[in-house]
Amino acid sequence: MSTWKEIVGPRTRTPVKVSPDFVQTNLEGFAKREGTNSWFVICPFHSDNDPSLSVIVSPTHRMKVGNWKCFGCGKFGDWNDLAKALNLPIVEPDGIYVNDIEEEGFIIEDNPEDELVEELKTGKEKKTGKEKKIKLSKLLPWPNSRKWRGFSGDFIQKHGGKLYKLDGFYPLIFPCLKRNKKQIIGAIRCRLKKKKGYLSYLFTSEEWISNYFFPEEYLKPTKIVVMVEGVRDNFGLIRNGIPSLATLGTSPKITEKRIATLTGLGIEKVVIFMDGDDPGKKASLRIREELVEDFGVKIFKTWKYFPGKDPYKLSRNRDFVSKFKKLLK
Repeated sequence: MSTWKEIVGPRTRTPVKVSPDFVQTNLEGFAKREGTNSWFVICPFHSDNDPSLSVIVSPTHRMKVGNWKCFGCGKFGDWNDLAKALNLPIVEPDGIYVNDIEEEGFIIEDNPEDELVEELKTGKEKKTGKEKKIKLSKLLPWPNSRKWRGFSGDFIQKHGGKLYKLDGFYPLIFPCLKRNKKQIIGAIRCRLKKKKGYLSYLFTSEEWISNYFFPEEYLKPTKIVVMVEGVRDNFGLIRNGIPSLATLGTSPKITEKRIATLTGLGIEKVVIFMDGDDPGKKASLRIREELVEDFGVKIFKTWKYFPGKDPYKLSRNRDFVSKFKKLLK
């Protein structure tokens, strides 16, 4: 059993928000006694024979839904503190469930997600000069009923997302195409959930990245584009009607081929919008130098105005989106 310190850790993280239905559904198998605004369950932090841990389930209570307190040992916390102890779904501060990947048969066998598959090796592992191609026979439709990290199944389908069948494991993959949408030049495999210490994205051999921005084949005609780091950042802006392309990380350089790609897309102005951390700041300044001779370039200083945030999280705030759009005019 995890200790209280291991579960809670430093009390500096952002509180999470959960709905009454979510809490009640997940506690259904644990609840032993129901109160007016809360359900009582056996406390996992001490020897508890009579349910003494109270979890708030009513949105009208002065405490937030998902908050809890044990009247036996005195410990307390929010939903994630309890979820870690009871092996229940963890929720990010923006309300996205991060460990629900076993739903709908996405994992048929217990294959660890951090094991790389031959068809989707990273560039660092490449040992030959030939780019590995994904197998079209293994591409399956992404189900429109399945969300991916805050995006609807319909949205993922519309922007090229597919299932990729790999030895009983079905990750989300975005085949990256030439602008004619006929020839696959590479692919991005996305983790179904966020996991600390592991890469969120894995790429096929990386020569294609030298002249590609994600997802350029779906970009509508525009003269100004916002440049972000990753797939999720990109989709967060696109969902709000902001034309966006992803560099696929902070390390890939804006090569002459990539500049030619932007020119071919009709781009005249670029707004660089990286994450609000030190790598994002360094990448912003470097990319500006690589683009400034060919395009009008502006940098949104995320690290100054919203340190620690990223475009995806900011794109969920309507007030921010409204103000950001004005910067593009």
